[in-house]
Amino acid sequence: MVTKKQNGPPPRVRVPVARMLLVLLGVVLGTAILEGGSRLLWKAPWYEQLLAEQRRVQLYEYRKNSLSLRDRDYTPAKPPGKKRILILGDSFTYGMGVPNDENIFPEIIERRLNALELDTAPDGVEVLNAGLPATLTEHWVDLLEKTAAEFQPDVVLVVFFLRDGTRVMFIPEFFMKIRADIVARNERSSWYQTLYSFRLLRDALDRRDISRIYTQRFLNAYFGSDGETREWQAAQGNLLRLRDLARSHSADMGLVIFPVLVQLTDDYPFQPICDLLADFCKANDIPVHDLMDAFRGRNASQLWVSPWDQHPNSKGHALVAESLMPFVLRALGEEPAQTR
Repeated sequence: MVTKKQNGPPPRVRVPVARMLLVLLGVVLGTAILEGGSRLLWKAPWYEQLLAEQRRVQLYEYRKNSLSLRDRDYTPAKPPGKKRILILGDSFTYGMGVPNDENIFPEIIERRLNALELDTAPDGVEVLNAGLPATLTEHWVDLLEKTAAEFQPDVVLVVFFLRDGTRVMFIPEFFMKIRADIVARNERSSWYQTLYSFRLLRDALDRRDISRIYTQRFLNAYFGSDGETREWQAAQGNLLRLRDLARSHSADMGLVIFPVLVQLTDDYPFQPICDLLADFCKANDIPVHDLMDAFRGRNASQLWVSPWDQHPNSKGHALVAESLMPFVLRALGEEPAQTR
């Protein structure tokens, strides 16, 4: 018996080919969607967005007094019945990136103190925001020397951001050299020039790598070699000078530890630095308050003024003020329970 010959390939061959075509079509469509979405998301390299954000923040018109501090001028002689607090620090104390004066923690603390009936300050409390951007402890010594006799503070608070014991922000090669290397690499990469999805991935990896370098630089600045810890060594001497200078003007000094607002978890990468600062203060009779307890467990990015600027926003400043109130009241000789 002769069987009839079938025309064309058997069905079992056509099915896999069809599936392969469908898979290929799915890959093409998925890639197209991914690339299209990436083109909508990608605006500029992360380092250009960072520089643009810094320039934007610097354009804010902050209120300044005759000393170029972000505050009003105070009468030369302290009124009877009033207490005065001088807060020294850098741009985190200044309130960089928060345009409304009412939303920065020195102003919040002043309002909250004056809403209380304080036995030690029946006529109220005046708080001078002496935070200056891009300064270190040596500048704070100079500022206290210039203002103490006239302002007559009863309490001097030194707000020490963890970067203040390092030279990281003043090392040109940290950002400029790394940025130049990244720009040169991206210009040579046909993938980076062609695919926006690759740009997003590459930028994310670069930010991760720089974050690791940044963290290690911080740790080295406190626990590294003599050369690496030079600024921390100088900061220790300056903090002792601030303590003694405050005491010479009959003022009490306290130190506030301001953490870097990243990875605010139980395994916070900068916790060893916070502990080192606290131990230094305890060994040198300086009251200390660590703000990390107020931030731990929170989403760090929700406390930034922008995705490109880790200065605290108004929510971050409110948390600082809330955390500091008991510490400030104790410095004034009051019971912290009055904040409840």
